[in-house]
Amino acid sequence: MAVARKNGVVELLNPLNGDALAAFKFSRTDQTVGAVENDPLVALHLFRKHAPDLTTLGTFLACTEKGKASVRSVAKENTASDSDVGPSSTWDVCNKGTLQFSSVDAGENYAMFGG
Repeated sequence: MAVARKNGVVELLNPLNGDALAAFKFSRTDQTVGAVENDPLVALHLFRKHAPDLTTLGTFLACTEKGKASVRSVAKENTASDSDVGPSSTWDVCNKGTLQFSSVDAGENYAMFGG
């Protein structure tokens, strides 16, 4: 289970007992001081694992209110430290207005963003 906090922290939690498996600050390379407050996370989706992968805890899609989306993987070696997550792919889903929601289809092949 993944949880996004107002302060920009994303936590991966054990769904059985709620214990934190990993926690990290959601950040972008173009972020400046105070940018998390100006562009909060509005959408978060934790993808199902389709095959056993011993190197990652999970992969998630996150999107901010201003339309900055990214797909990131959380590597197991990052769980004990407060280091950044693994490789990511980032793009803009809108350049005007604010994003209100996102949805991922059941097959996890497509994402829809709206606002």
